[in-house]
Amino acid sequence: MSSTINQNNLINDVVIDVGDSITASGALSYVDKSIRRINRKLNLSGNSAVAINASGVITAPNDNVIDILALQIECLIVKTNQANTVSKGIKIKSGDDSVDTTASFGGYKAVVNSVCGELNKAINRYRYNASESDLVDSGKVIWYGDQRGYWEDEDYYDTRKNFDSEFDDGTEQD
Repeated sequence: MSSTINQNNLINDVVIDVGDSITASGALSYVDKSIRRINRKLNLSGNSAVAINASGVITAPNDNVIDILALQIECLIVKTNQANTVSKGIKIKSGDDSVDTTASFGGYKAVVNSVCGELNKAINRYRYNASESDLVDSGKVIWYGDQRGYWEDEDYYDTRKNFDSEFDDGTEQD
């Protein structure tokens, strides 16, 4: 069953998370690009793809994908903010000595790594927990303990692959 959210409500959630670094109208410019990226990263197409209509209503396969879309928007915003800030770095020169202040912008890199890292964890968790209906080409999942393989047709069986995730510690994630 698909989920929907108005883009303005999604953007309000994003603005709350990223704070004063962007306005709601500025964040709206990231929606289309984020939808394209999430569709590509999660291999969503056709009726299962994230889409936005002319009224600004976003439709996604489920609430998890809407959360991932919000994280994608936040990641793009903090990456843009970092690039803008670092590009405006100041070099102070006095005789033969100089100081490049762009090194002090390392905190921005930590923010980008944190926000975009959360996005990557959410994407990996979503892929890891994909159900049969989420699989491309309607493949069947065959479990072998902590491993799974895909039965795509009668004549082809993909060998077992380890799908352990470094993010899966056996506890439920929020």
